[in-house]
Amino acid sequence: MGRLEFGLFLDLATEQTSVADHLAVYRPLVALAEEQGFGSVWAGESYAAAGGGFQHVSSPLLVLAALASETSMRLGTGVTLLPMWDTLRLAYDCIVMDQLSGGRFELGVGLGSAKTWRQFGVDPTTVADRTDEQLAALRALWAGEDGYHGEHIDIAGAIGPRPLQAGGPPIWVGGKIRRSTRRAAELGDGYIAGTHFGLGMVKRQIAGYHAALDATGKGSTAGRVAVNRILVLADDAEQAWADAAPSVERLLRKYAMLKMFPGAADLTEAPSGDLGAVRRAAEGMCLVGTPESVAAELGPYLEAGVDQIQFRPAPGGMPASVATRTIKLAGERLLPALSQEDDG
Repeated sequence: MGRLEFGLFLDLATEQTSVADHLAVYRPLVALAEEQGFGSVWAGESYAAAGGGFQHVSSPLLVLAALASETSMRLGTGVTLLPMWDTLRLAYDCIVMDQLSGGRFELGVGLGSAKTWRQFGVDPTTVADRTDEQLAALRALWAGEDGYHGEHIDIAGAIGPRPLQAGGPPIWVGGKIRRSTRRAAELGDGYIAGTHFGLGMVKRQIAGYHAALDATGKGSTAGRVAVNRILVLADDAEQAWADAAPSVERLLRKYAMLKMFPGAADLTEAPSGDLGAVRRAAEGMCLVGTPESVAAELGPYLEAGVDQIQFRPAPGGMPASVATRTIKLAGERLLPALSQEDDG
């Protein structure tokens, strides 16, 4: 097992504050994360209706571009909703992002939801095959090939300039089903699991990803695996939960409303502020406690083959002071504790 990498995941959108206000809060957190040994910064993509509540922005590339000159960490989308993009437009935009960052950009991709497909006029009967072709087309264009011609994607001619990274930015592929892991193995450089993927699902998907890598002839160790997790740390576990509960509950109730994880009904049926229900719902999706207790919880992830954890220290309006404490404790005690376990 190699060294575990920490990534910082940014929650950038609420109904109460602007993206600029969020970035003003996050800039010192990004700087602190780099000081504490984090290796990357990530932002997600979503498309909310007015008044719908959301956690991500519609253009994470713009946010990452704003941070590119302020950090030496790698910058990634976790994830870009690929079906909603024109493939040629995305190919060009990712090249710009790669060049702005000095070759530090990574593209995470996912399919999104049926609701968003309808909003963008995406045909659900062809979305999976079209997504595969989009990834193949990005690879071809970034490698300097003379366009791409498929059943769903047809692009004439090579594009320029070329990405700084040979072959283009690394591609991480997410998703809950078997085809997602096959897509990651055949067309990506890694597999990425979202916050709402419970530990059991993460293990199944990683096993499927490794099997798919073997089937391609690449070998199960060829790809990388990243997992996104809410993280709240304190010297005392109960204090960590007291600080985490309001924000974690808001986010998990949103996921529960969308039926995005097992046991969602238990949370929706519980009264607001029921800490027991929140803690049960958070199991396998959130990491809350002391650095040492969280290190123990991460053991199964590492054994399954995870080599990057993208930590969300400020979901759902978490105070900046709590996020600052979490990042400091992660760098000072969590990462060293995991390194000691690895050495042992």
